[in-house]
Amino acid sequence: MEYEQPLDRDFSGDLQLSGESRANLKETSGWAKFLAIVGFIGVGFMVIAAFAIGSLLSFMPGSEEMPFPPVVFSVLYLGFAALYFFPVLYLYRFATKMQDALRDSSQGALEVSLSNIKAHYKFLGILTVILLGFYALGLLMAIVAGVGGAMLG
Repeated sequence: MEYEQPLDRDFSGDLQLSGESRANLKETSGWAKFLAIVGFIGVGFMVIAAFAIGSLLSFMPGSEEMPFPPVVFSVLYLGFAALYFFPVLYLYRFATKMQDALRDSSQGALEVSLSNIKAHYKFLGILTVILLGFYALGLLMAIVAGVGGAMLG
């Protein structure tokens, strides 16, 4: 591949997409749209499961002996569905706007598309940092409990 500009040059003009870049973005947007649609279906199943699990647990024998009411499971599932909804929405917006940008050669649609993929990855990155923090906290608690148990025993 031949480039007319050095890679570290500050581009002040319009960015041009080669045919190969356009083809790659078109294929990427198709897969992203597919994954987003599957994600929306998954969110729908999570919402259905949220209501089903709360109802099923409340009718189970011994449910009154649970440490917390069955509705807590419903709220947790709804929370996870809401948390999962946003990255899927960003992915879907990326895909549809990228398809619009490529079809219409629209700079505005391209910018919106790239903004949505940035939001998608930013959301997932922040969520990953939070989950790693919870894992570290759990590991620390396990170590403290293990050391405390060893000292008592």
